[in-house]
Amino acid sequence: MSYEEIISRTLPDALDTWSDQTRWYSEFVQELKDALLATMTDRNYWQTAANNSRGNHKDDVRRISEALIEEADVRGWCDDYDKFVEKLNGKLTVALETRERKYEVSATYILKVSTTITARNIEDANDQAGELDLSDYNCSIRGDYDDIEFQDLDIEEA
Repeated sequence: MSYEEIISRTLPDALDTWSDQTRWYSEFVQELKDALLATMTDRNYWQTAANNSRGNHKDDVRRISEALIEEADVRGWCDDYDKFVEKLNGKLTVALETRERKYEVSATYILKVSTTITARNIEDANDQAGELDLSDYNCSIRGDYDDIEFQDLDIEEA
């Protein structure tokens, strides 16, 4: 029975006794519960199907991207591919993957190390500080990159 048929039902005139009316309402409520359960089951099915479809679509786009990147590498179309995909991705719901390249990075950092030196005077402390070997220290750089002062930075494609 459809939702419209269930909702449009009214209490029949022939149900005069209280027990007949109660039984009729009880059956009606059960029909509503059954219809609700069927609707929820359908909703869950279609929701799962939609989620699976979206996941499959993303996987397909990833596989297409990998094949296009490989073909661009083989044919030497890398720069053209990069420009084309960057422009196209602005119009897509699921973006194509872009190529990654290896870069050789070298940077010069100004590093300030503080330690305690036992010395007879400030000149002796400065001499000892100049002889410190940083490899003797277990160092890790913490904080934001904004806290690091770059003196020189060269990056080139490897």
